[in-house]
Amino acid sequence: MANDSQESNKATSSKSALQQIREKMQVVVAEYSNGDINASQFNAIYQHYSEKRDIIERMLERNPD
Repeated sequence: MANDSQESNKATSSKSALQQIREKMQVVVAEYSNGDINASQFNAIYQHYSEKRDIIERMLERNPD
């Protein structure tokens, strides 16, 4: 039983992390649109968050609960 609870907590934590990364990506897009960061900065930051998002999404696919 404890293992089921731990797995559920991991999935919830992963979903929360995924939401936070998506929010950060939206902020980066807004910063670039506003001219607050340049194209190189945008590409580097966006790629970083995209890679993190991909990893979390794969984790959730393997263990959705």
